Amino acid sequence: MAQTIDASAYRRKRVRMAAYVKSEGIKQWAGLWMRVDGPEYEVQSFDNMQDTPIRGSNDWTCYDIVLPVFEDSCEIYFGVLLNGAGKLWLRDIQLDTIE
Repeated sequence: MAQTIDASAYRRKRVRMAAYVKSEGIKQWAGLWMRVDGPEYEVQSFDNMQDTPIRGSNDWTCYDIVLPVFEDSCEIYFGVLLNGAGKLWLRDIQLDTIE
């Protein structure tokens, strides 16, 4: 799953993506992901939870990632990744700023 939004309202702030995730039988890994791109589509910041992955079967758990958004950032991409076999459910997805 992926979504793209304009970054202009978030410039010079830190953005937090949070969601409740339930997993079943994740064989490799899964995670929330978010990326901030600049004016030439260069990646300015990125996190996909690969260093803190969701694995196995878990009841509803809140996860979050936080990225800086820069003065010239143009777009914010966010979503969820599932690498390999398994199932994921999401609820209460939020995107907000941290001052």
